[in-house]
Amino acid sequence: MLVVDNMSLREMYTELVNDGPNVTAKVEYLCNNFRRNVLKRTRFPVQFKPVDYVSPKKNKWIIIFTAKSKKDAEAPVITYVCTANARGGIYVFMISLFQGDPCVLMFPPHFFQRYRDRFLKGNNDIKGILEIENTDYIVPVLQGSDNDYYLNHDAYGNSNYMGSIYLDYRVDIDSSKKLLIYGHNSSKIDMPFKILEEFYDKDYYDNHKYVDLTTSTTKKRYEIFSVYVEPTDYSYMNINFNSEEEYLNHLKKLKSKSMYDTGVEVTKNDEILILQTCSTHKDYHNYQKKYLLIILRRV
Repeated sequence: MLVVDNMSLREMYTELVNDGPNVTAKVEYLCNNFRRNVLKRTRFPVQFKPVDYVSPKKNKWIIIFTAKSKKDAEAPVITYVCTANARGGIYVFMISLFQGDPCVLMFPPHFFQRYRDRFLKGNNDIKGILEIENTDYIVPVLQGSDNDYYLNHDAYGNSNYMGSIYLDYRVDIDSSKKLLIYGHNSSKIDMPFKILEEFYDKDYYDNHKYVDLTTSTTKKRYEIFSVYVEPTDYSYMNINFNSEEEYLNHLKKLKSKSMYDTGVEVTKNDEILILQTCSTHKDYHNYQKKYLLIILRRV
């Protein structure tokens, strides 16, 4: 198993290259399902949900399939990386070829911090970076002058039916006590917030309880306390409260609707974050509007 803190660069290289055939075998196994899914798609490009894979050597890999067109069904764009925890943070490794020989690209924790810092400066509408614990899900959070623009525009201002992950225009990412972040979902294609539907499964929640929100001034960690689908009552969108008691009752209401008990308590002092996307849960298919809400408190 890859142990960054105790291995030399040569030892890490040998470990990863020797594990390569295991990852290749897993990729080949997944390819058939990938091909079938690509051939069903009508809109491109599309990136499929990353696959977490623990090899026989106990290394943690993430495999990502991307299709730019139906032609990619036979020649898929495949990315796989190995991740390893170390004292300084998470390292990411990628195997490549140089003049026919395998080489390993290593990305230390500070690489991603520099990436985030530069990305945040590239567009004034980019207010932060959202990350979900124990996944490679890292996305910019945009904020416009209304809640419509980023429904169908990307971070570069291009028209895009997939839209962006974006913050409610009424709040301030650094100072507001309650934040709401929105993103698209679909049962037919992979969309920016499709990953949220994994939280229907309590076992998934148990391994992904935390979400990090990095802004230009700080990094905030949030813990999930409620997960549910809302088809009729949109009071969760309220951001103004007349008293601490009213605010606390609001939080308790959100907690009481959860699909399962998270065991997380809320108080009047909590800062909260709501992640919202369209729900495709079969129990709510008769409702015209139904939103999956992942609700978290800052820790």
